[in-house]
Amino acid sequence: MTALRQRVAELEGLQEEHRRAEEAAKVHFAELNQIFDTAADGMRVIDKDFTVLRINETFSNLAGTSKDEAVGAKCYETFPGSSCHTPSCPLTRILGGEERVECDVEKERKGGVRIPCIVTATRFRGRDGQLKGIVENFKDITERKLAEEEIRRRNEELVALNAIAETVSQSLDLTDTLEGALDKVLEIMRVEAGGICLADEARQRVTLRAHRGVSEEFAREVGDLEIDEETVRRVEELGRAGKIILVSELLLRDRTLLKALTRAIAREKLRSYVQVLIRIKGSPIGLLVVASRDGRQFTAQEEELLSTIANQIGVGIENARLYEETKRRAGELAALYDVSLEVATQLEVPTLLQTVVQRAIALLGGDGGGFYLYDEERRELELFAAEGFAGCRLGDTLTLGEGASGKAAQGGEPLVVMDYARWEGRSSQFADQPTRNLVAVPVTRADALLGVLYVYDLDLERRFDEGDVRLATLFANYASVAIENARLYEETKRRAGELAALYDVSLELTGQLDLRSVLNALAQRAIDLLGGLAGGLYLYDPQRQDLELIAGRFLHRDYTGLRLSMGEGACGKVAQSGEPLVVTGYHEWDGRSSQFDEGQEFNVLAVPIKRGETLLGALYFNSPDPQGSFDEADIRLATLLANQAAIAIENARLFDQLERRIKQLAALHEVSLDVIATTDFSEALPTIMQKAAQLLDAHGGGIYLSDSATRQLEWRVGYGYEKDYTGMRLALGEGLAGRIAQSKEPLLVDDYSNWDGRSPQWEDEPIVAALGVPLKRGDRLLGVLFVDRWVPGSFDENDLQLATLFANQAAIAIDNARLYEERTRRAEELATLYDMSLKVAGKTELSEVLPRVAYEAAQLLAADVAGIDLFDSQAQELELRVSFGYEKDYAGTRLVLGEGLAGKVAQSKEPMMVDDYSGWEGRSPQWDEEKLRSALAVPLLLGDQFLGVLFLGRQVPRPFDDNDLQLATLFANQTAVAIENARLVEEITSHGKDLQLLSAQLIRAQEEERKRISQELHDEMGQALTAMSINLAAIEKELSPDLASALGQRLAETNGLIAQTLDQMRDLALDLRPSMLDDLGLVPTLRWYLKRYAERLGVDVEFEAIDLEDRLPAEMETVLYRTVQEALTNVARHAHASRVDVRLKRGDSTVTVSIEDDGQGFEVEKVGERELQQRGAGLLGIRERVASLGGSFSIHSAEGQGTQLSIEIPLQRSRPK
Repeated sequence: MTALRQRVAELEGLQEEHRRAEEAAKVHFAELNQIFDTAADGMRVIDKDFTVLRINETFSNLAGTSKDEAVGAKCYETFPGSSCHTPSCPLTRILGGEERVECDVEKERKGGVRIPCIVTATRFRGRDGQLKGIVENFKDITERKLAEEEIRRRNEELVALNAIAETVSQSLDLTDTLEGALDKVLEIMRVEAGGICLADEARQRVTLRAHRGVSEEFAREVGDLEIDEETVRRVEELGRAGKIILVSELLLRDRTLLKALTRAIAREKLRSYVQVLIRIKGSPIGLLVVASRDGRQFTAQEEELLSTIANQIGVGIENARLYEETKRRAGELAALYDVSLEVATQLEVPTLLQTVVQRAIALLGGDGGGFYLYDEERRELELFAAEGFAGCRLGDTLTLGEGASGKAAQGGEPLVVMDYARWEGRSSQFADQPTRNLVAVPVTRADALLGVLYVYDLDLERRFDEGDVRLATLFANYASVAIENARLYEETKRRAGELAALYDVSLELTGQLDLRSVLNALAQRAIDLLGGLAGGLYLYDPQRQDLELIAGRFLHRDYTGLRLSMGEGACGKVAQSGEPLVVTGYHEWDGRSSQFDEGQEFNVLAVPIKRGETLLGALYFNSPDPQGSFDEADIRLATLLANQAAIAIENARLFDQLERRIKQLAALHEVSLDVIATTDFSEALPTIMQKAAQLLDAHGGGIYLSDSATRQLEWRVGYGYEKDYTGMRLALGEGLAGRIAQSKEPLLVDDYSNWDGRSPQWEDEPIVAALGVPLKRGDRLLGVLFVDRWVPGSFDENDLQLATLFANQAAIAIDNARLYEERTRRAEELATLYDMSLKVAGKTELSEVLPRVAYEAAQLLAADVAGIDLFDSQAQELELRVSFGYEKDYAGTRLVLGEGLAGKVAQSKEPMMVDDYSGWEGRSPQWDEEKLRSALAVPLLLGDQFLGVLFLGRQVPRPFDDNDLQLATLFANQTAVAIENARLVEEITSHGKDLQLLSAQLIRAQEEERKRISQELHDEMGQALTAMSINLAAIEKELSPDLASALGQRLAETNGLIAQTLDQMRDLALDLRPSMLDDLGLVPTLRWYLKRYAERLGVDVEFEAIDLEDRLPAEMETVLYRTVQEALTNVARHAHASRVDVRLKRGDSTVTVSIEDDGQGFEVEKVGERELQQRGAGLLGIRERVASLGGSFSIHSAEGQGTQLSIEIPLQRSRPK
């Protein structure tokens, strides 16, 4: 009963342990639920019937549905998408065999809002490992799609602008330009109707110059509308302000015009329209209108695009008008054809002036002449054309008032000089010239002096009269027109060339968004346009406040990467002043940069590149011709090119920023997935650090973790440093990381090497720019992420924002990894505890259990020493039964209750820990020789029964903690069960040995009794029955015929019964103990028995005996015979076999027997011990007989495959005593 009670207590303990395990599992399940519910992405679980089993809060918000609405509904009902009811459905694909599915789909949340998502689906299996459904993870990628749409829209706008630019450049006729542009606009905007109105400020009217998709009646009604002065004034004011007016507030501000336009639009059934201004150089000159009959709503982006297109059309209008103006000028020249044909046909200024001089000489009948052009900037005249004596040189100059031409220019009136050689006002340049008479006429245009035309005659008798003067003046007027036209032509030609070049540059730059490619193309084209041999483009670095040469063409060596400070050299000065600069003779210029001081003579033109008031860089050109300098036209063209460069730089930078932002966010998403997927804490930190360095393009960095106990930061992992900083600590407020930990805010330092807050522990590292962000979960600080670069000021706010976003994901990963590590460690501890419990439980002897317990406890809790004290209930003392790790053998040491740590635990029945055991006052003097730093002791309890104390100690300065105490308590509980089991096993083993001895004696007694009974049946009963048969035969012979006839039948039956009884008795005697087993041995006896067995049951029996020529010990032969006999009895009863194989073999040290049948068989594992015994009571006898000789017994069987019984008995075995 005591054993039964103990067994019941043991079962109750196991039940309690099972209950605790279930509670722990519930806690773990709750924690997993919390992780699922608080995941950053939407998640739901779906079974194979498309029914939603579960969703988290993020999914609920994403789908716009509650958990009650979603759970139990079909997945395609709660959050339908484009893949639903299609082969691309994630569940369909998983059911089709795929392990994992990831795809982009468009989902529809409650209310009809469509949300683009990345869906990741994985298999969901039950406890039995079977597929139950899928787990879907939803990532909202709306922001990414919007960014892609914005890029697509921008590309469409650029294509549209390019198309408009090509259209307006195909013709210089204003009508063709407007109609072609309108057709292209309607095609781009995908609308049916539109028109272009131009303002005629002189007439104060608005004229419809091109229209499509409207009736002629509409064109007549709004084709020529008058505007008032107030509207014109308002047009000019708003045009100067640069405003975009979508519903005309400028040209159609007049109420009458607005009503007329509204009525006309309504009559045309145009349900929606939009109007934008057409501008030239910021001034409004007309109106572009597009309209739709289907009532579509024009977006702000479309209106903005339309405004940009209108500006492009303005450029085309300007070119067409310029062309018309040129044509008009040509008409005027053609009208003057009869007066001065050749003059009118010359449009090149040098040729024209030479022709003017020639025709003037011919017209006035002179001997020679010339033409001086006036240089307003230098206020002097320069000889550009001359005919006559060789003394005049082109390029000679006169000041105003010098000579006849100088005086005519100064007075603005024609001048006639008679006898020039004696004239006091002649110029010294012509003192030796044979000029006699001379007429000089100023050439003016709109009161502006263009130059002076003079004709001379060598004949002193010849006099220039008023008619000559009048004719020369008239010709000069025509000449002024021709010169002006020629200059205008040259200007127009140059302007057209500049515009064409700028247009080509714009087209070339429009197709490139890579900043380096844009700048290099721009620099090369600009150098070609300015006719320079070299030049380059600098970009302004606002952080370093200097210029860097990015692209160019160089004469001697490649200067790419060269830097100029503000004010250094020509580009430094224009960057500083914001104004263009021309330097003639750069090698002699005091402001030249020493970096270009190569002694070569050249001239320089430099212009700033600005966007508004913001400096972006500088553009410069070199001309190696020391005689030629850059003029105003070059400056103007260079300035235009700089403006184009500013636009291109700004666009490229915007695109680069957008592209970089998109790449960063995409990289952040991918990195976040990699980081969050890492659950191993030892791998998580290096992974996070490596991904952070890659994401932020950092040279180095590291992660500090917060130690809440010491309020310090500990360096846990680094990247990019030669020195290992593992274990380095920072106080709060120390260095960059310390300040971040103290404030819990990000921090960016442009020049860390000169930063006052730098920690001295980082003096050896070449850190220049540094950035750090806190790793937080809510308000809880986990640590600090730190990265650095070797370039000062290389981090910006975008980097800081990106690092903060990444840190948020990293904090989640670190927290999850810590939680996972804690759970893993706990699971490993429990698994280790379970394995150790199995090892301990596998020991059945107390002498083996106690050392194993001490060793395993020390290993489990990283202890240096361990010991087990068992409680002596009679003496009320503890006795140390086993110890581990001590230098001295303390076995047998006794402690009274309350003495030392173990005694106190025994007294209180509660576990205890001591951090400083060597200095602990409660220490027992018996342990003074041991140098322990910390100790732990737990009671060994089995229910309320106190068995002893488990003691653990450490010699290193690492105290035990609560986890150690909890683990030790669990182990002690298992240990108490093992100790008690060992005690019970010792008792059972002792009883078992007694039972085995009695069983062996009983078997021998049974065999002796069977032998005796068999002999008695054979000798005594057999003889008696034989005698009875003989006597009956004798009696039958002595009977009279009458009695013989009457009793003959009865006597015959009696003789038959006696014979039958004799046969049965003989069979019984043989079954009890065949005498031939003692006489002939095992093999012949088995052959005889198996032959009888086969004949009686009709079963094929095969028998094989190997290496059994010599007899075995009599006791072994008896056991083997009985084993075969009882096994075949079971075959006959249960197997329904048709064949039996019996194999007997003698080995070197054992004898083996195998009995195998082809019967129906059975599952041994599914048949309990009781049922196995019921299959044949003889099996128990077989087991006992074999065990009595130290042998082994096994059964192998399977349903439908028969049964095999195997026995192995050692040849040398002492009989149990």
